Amino acid sequence: MKSFPVYITIALCALACPAILSLPAGFDPPSAQPKTVPARLAHPLRLMSFNIRMGCGHDDPFNLAKGSLGHLPACAEAIRSIKPDVVGIQEVDCKSKRAGFVDQTAELAKLAGMEGAWVEKIPQYGIAVLFREKPLAVTKTLIPGKIHTRVLQIVEFKDYIVANTHFPLSETTRTNAARIVIEKLKGAEKPVFLMGDLNARPASETVRMLKEDFVLLSGDCCPTWPARTPKETIDYIFVDKAHAGQVNVHSHGVESFPDATDHCAVWVDVEPKEGVPKKR
Repeated sequence: MKSFPVYITIALCALACPAILSLPAGFDPPSAQPKTVPARLAHPLRLMSFNIRMGCGHDDPFNLAKGSLGHLPACAEAIRSIKPDVVGIQEVDCKSKRAGFVDQTAELAKLAGMEGAWVEKIPQYGIAVLFREKPLAVTKTLIPGKIHTRVLQIVEFKDYIVANTHFPLSETTRTNAARIVIEKLKGAEKPVFLMGDLNARPASETVRMLKEDFVLLSGDCCPTWPARTPKETIDYIFVDKAHAGQVNVHSHGVESFPDATDHCAVWVDVEPKEGVPKKR
């Protein structure tokens, strides 16, 4: 099987911390970024968004013992049960004291039987994407936040793009984040699947803004947080409007894993509109 190289570009905003990008073994980043080639989704995909709360469970303290995986095995079991092709993961640490000095992306990917790429928003804290098909490119754009910097992670595959993010808590900073995301993803020449923990309800200005450029695939009627007794819908999966006509949603769901984390997992099955879905 052909191995696609990973090209890395980092877009940093003012006052940003140094960028760190964690990639699977064997990925050798060349010196230039590839020119995106127009493409259509060529096969069915199961996409998933999952906030893992640094492997610290539903409401446990952030103080894992050194070397402890905490609730990462339970998070991996949740991922394996849904069997996604790509997962956007939020709240992921890399070798932090509070998370037991563990590279959580590497461990979670190994436990889930996938590969992963992590990007940092503040030192040792960020988001990640797990995947089965090796990507063409992994980039990030930092987003200002009231409490701390946020980030948009863009992972480009052969015939689609996954954009993973975790929005700020206040509506003012969330709407600013939405503007940045919309501008950054505008003009893509292949389907863009935007996913993440937006910290925003369906009727919020943040979601309204995103719906001007994206179509919601995961629905907004099923609460996603907190996992034990879900009351709020704040986790979503979208596709950009420019390519929405090329894909069908075959099915979608929200599943709770309270032994793993405080957010439900959100997933969607998409397929090319003109194609016949393959058996999973």
